[in-house]
Amino acid sequence: MIRCYMEASEISVEMKVDGRSVRMNRFVQRMLSNIFIGILNSLHDVNDWDEATITFKKR
Repeated sequence: MIRCYMEASEISVEMKVDGRSVRMNRFVQRMLSNIFIGILNSLHDVNDWDEATITFKKR
């Protein structure tokens, strides 16, 4: 199993709400990057990746 370890500064973060881009400051971008890196590194089926997407929808 290969793990992809990287720094939050190596990741580009984009957020859209109802199709509109939402601007985020550097703190929020780094926080989301670190959380996402932790999630991906804990998954057994994810070894190396170039792009990942999470979608949240109201029920």
